Amino acid sequence: MPLTMTLLASVVPAEKRGHAFGLWGAMVGLGIALGPVVGGSITEALSWQWIFWINVPIGVLLLLIMPLVRESRGGAGRLDPLGTLLITVGLFGVVYGLIRGAELGWDDPTILTGLIGGGVLVLAFAVWERYAAAPMVLPSLFRSRGFTLTTVIAMIMPFGAFAAVFLGAQYLQTIMGYSPLEAGVRTLPMTAMPLIAAPLSGRLSDKIGGKPLVVLGLALLSSGIGWIGLIATPDLPYGDLVPPFILAGFGLGLFMPAVAALAINFAPANLDGVASGVTNAVRQVGTVLGVAVAGVMFAEYGGFSSPQSFVDGLVAAHKVAAVALAIGLLVAIFIPRSRPQGHGHGHGAGEQSTAPAPELAGVKG
Repeated sequence: MPLTMTLLASVVPAEKRGHAFGLWGAMVGLGIALGPVVGGSITEALSWQWIFWINVPIGVLLLLIMPLVRESRGGAGRLDPLGTLLITVGLFGVVYGLIRGAELGWDDPTILTGLIGGGVLVLAFAVWERYAAAPMVLPSLFRSRGFTLTTVIAMIMPFGAFAAVFLGAQYLQTIMGYSPLEAGVRTLPMTAMPLIAAPLSGRLSDKIGGKPLVVLGLALLSSGIGWIGLIATPDLPYGDLVPPFILAGFGLGLFMPAVAALAINFAPANLDGVASGVTNAVRQVGTVLGVAVAGVMFAEYGGFSSPQSFVDGLVAAHKVAAVALAIGLLVAIFIPRSRPQGHGHGHGAGEQSTAPAPELAGVKG
């Protein structure tokens, strides 16, 4: 996923990069929209295990297409095996602890080992990257205030958005009584909106920069998810969910291409791949943590014992998700303005590169 953005950035002029990322976001949106529908169809007609097999022919098809794609190389240098090991094991411990904590108990030795040990390893990764000869994540990237804040919101957005989607799909089936396919179709007011919003966001980001679109996207996402948390009941008509679904989906579509463009624009020109990889990695971490925390909130405040109990857990998780997105909005306000300029990456007036790219001495905010 991160390398798709890097390949795009290498073949598109800087002044049209936002438009390209908008089309990229539309394709991601199409995948998001089709996923619940196709997955629902497969689950209903066959079994849920078949959702894994559907990826095999798709993967083979994409492998056949890959020789047609232009190559792109960055300047990151060698790999960092120790850094990779530290961050992988550390994140595994943290995520495992969050997912299993409600089931095993938060004082269980396994859970404590995962959370504490994982946290220590993540910190060890951060320290190691400062001294590694070929760091996995260059510390100089984070000397840029713009890149650092963009990375933070790249984690917060999926933390809030996909935590809500995770429980929302279950709400449609468990409480509203829809089949997997029917539930998938009824998510389209939210999941299909990026098809409209992402190309619009891409074109606008070329004209006004990505920051306003990220702020607006987070505002719409937070409002839509918070709206669902306020109105959810065991007997809620489906029609009442459509307006907040549209609001949240449009916000997601505005956010995705704009934050991708910001991450690339704030990084040194020869670190497209690293910058894109970092923002995509933290986005995946945000998704996992969001789903885990949503599960914790659901277990603490609700459950499957009755429709009302399920809704109580759903509402608690949606409120936490909405607050997280609102915090992301506040963070986004402090991102410097940045637009693509010339051949390389543009930096706004408050964010100028002061180092030669080959030495990677850093980008100052």
